[in-house]
Amino acid sequence: MILMAASLMAVSALSEAKVQGSGVAIADATLLHARVEREHRAQALVHRAAASHAAQAARQAEGAPQHS
Repeated sequence: MILMAASLMAVSALSEAKVQGSGVAIADATLLHARVEREHRAQALVHRAAASHAAQAARQAEGAPQHS
């Protein structure tokens, strides 16, 4: 899961090419905003994965049954 989040961050960094729709270029600010949103989502995914992993490790340490 962490590998997938890292891949998302790499893809977002590489996808900064300007997009054109009906002959009008999207403003740089809009592209920057979209890139920042993708990076925030990827960071949130990494954070959730780390929290889930930590919770699972804590359950294992306590001897509680695991939930997949």
